[in-house]
Amino acid sequence: LRASQLEGQFFDAAGNPLTEESTTPGPAAILQPELWSWIIGYNNKFGVSGIRKTLRDAGYDVGDHVGARGAACYLTLDTELQALAYELCCTGDVRSCCVVIDADTGGILAYINHPSAVELDANQMSDTWKAEAEASSSRYWYPVPTTTSMCGSTMKIVDAASILKAGVEQSYTDTGEYGNIHNHNNRVYGTVDLAESAKNSINTYFSSKIAEDVGYETWASTCQEFGINAGQEPMAEECIIRLENGDTTAASQQVAGEKAELALAAIGQAKVQAAPVTILRWVSAVISRSGGLYKLFCIHHLEQEDGTVVLEQPEEIEPVSTPLAEEALHSEMQKVFSAAAEKYGLYKAAPKASLIVSKTGTAEIDPAADINDTYIAVGLRTASRRNLAFILSRHGVQETSTALLS
Repeated sequence: LRASQLEGQFFDAAGNPLTEESTTPGPAAILQPELWSWIIGYNNKFGVSGIRKTLRDAGYDVGDHVGARGAACYLTLDTELQALAYELCCTGDVRSCCVVIDADTGGILAYINHPSAVELDANQMSDTWKAEAEASSSRYWYPVPTTTSMCGSTMKIVDAASILKAGVEQSYTDTGEYGNIHNHNNRVYGTVDLAESAKNSINTYFSSKIAEDVGYETWASTCQEFGINAGQEPMAEECIIRLENGDTTAASQQVAGEKAELALAAIGQAKVQAAPVTILRWVSAVISRSGGLYKLFCIHHLEQEDGTVVLEQPEEIEPVSTPLAEEALHSEMQKVFSAAAEKYGLYKAAPKASLIVSKTGTAEIDPAADINDTYIAVGLRTASRRNLAFILSRHGVQETSTALLS
């Protein structure tokens, strides 16, 4: 039956078509490959992926008679943001990603996955697979936004919430080391508080505070609220993004209560891992109205051939977890990470924003070779008071997260 039917058209949030209108039964419609191949996906002899797979699995890609047209799919995606996200991260043979969401709903506004130098072209899959085979790379099978890795200092978002929840003394005298942990460039900061430590990403502060003052139980409980599995068994190393309304995050944490392990976990090294979309939800909780985490989705609604609307997102979307629901806690978190955003120069870059919160992170993947995974997570309140959040990450690079600020 599918072979005799026409594919429904895809549209962005403004109603602009993202695929051509199908006129030939069977084949998938043509799309702009560099922007939409990964998220809308392909549907051909190689299989089906992305939103196309979501629709097929749910049975919305077909009608009930020969010659019918599948449901039109209206997405939450913003074409201008998608193009900007592509420009930011699709440079050369570097694994990278950029995802932008509405922090108050979880709606995905942009989603770029760049696993290798070989561009995925959903319209010409034979050429794509040939190029990927010649590149001798298997990286296509690990989507960057949803593959877990060490998260570096972005973990300090969760740490800061733990410190505030525990009500421990925020002052700390930094000597430049805590156990085997040192600050970047071995810098010594002297007496500092939480805001100063977040702004300067002081490793010793967070390692000492979590290991010595907060302790495992409070820290692990906060991890769970932020979507990290705090049990002894880690979650799957890779999560599959469910684009309709499923959970899109993956994080693993297998840390015992020993201080040495807690100290490393606090700075996002060793056994704590998170996918970029997980980190994205951490910063989105800070900027959001509710202080909560939302399930990510990119299908706003479907319109069947007879005009029936299905799978429409509700007007009010509830968070799945609210780690920052308490007003005083939420406000303090915003102050702490707004100071970091100011240091990064983000207020100068976005002068019309009424509030910006941010945290960068560098995870040492291979210290001997100076190979890192780098992140910048940003929450931004626009002049119209819309709360947005985005993550930009580059993996396996010989640079720190400072390079992302440019």
